[in-house]
Amino acid sequence: MLSNQAQTENRYTFINLLRNIKRPYARIDELITYLESSDFFNAPASTRYHNNVEGGLVDHCLKVYQNLRTLYESKFPTEFSTPEVQESLIVVALCHDFDKINKYEPSVRNVKTYCEDGDKYDDLGK
Repeated sequence: MLSNQAQTENRYTFINLLRNIKRPYARIDELITYLESSDFFNAPASTRYHNNVEGGLVDHCLKVYQNLRTLYESKFPTEFSTPEVQESLIVVALCHDFDKINKYEPSVRNVKTYCEDGDKYDDLGK
């Protein structure tokens, strides 16, 4: 589970990285407005596996960015410092899961409910 503070820090970091994109055709302010109006900063990265917690999607994207940046810097140290490469790494890593925006709904699965006498049963009466 990600704390509220971790989620807030992730949101801040994510937005600041996006603001580093200076390409003239990149409408970053509009993108940020869209992300803030969606569930992106609260959504899980998956329903069952990696980062399946509130705020997991943005946390996952930031981890992908850090890993990609570390890998690229170690393999291509000369090219790494160019603004085009920096922006490209940000775009690729941070935006790779935008297809998950507004896809997940919070739910509770396989929860046992207790009868007054203490017996367990599920939605199917089992």
